[in-house]
Amino acid sequence: MNLGDALQYVGTKSLLLNSWEVSDKVTPELMKYFYDNIKKA
Repeated sequence: MNLGDALQYVGTKSLLLNSWEVSDKVTPELMKYFYDNIKKA
């Protein structure tokens, strides 16, 4: 069982997972972009 399966098993209604390796230097910028744009949706 992987993390995604486990979270769905316990009833998580929505889940966003990424299997790509992302550099620690890029992660803060990526997450800011993600949350800025998800607010607009």
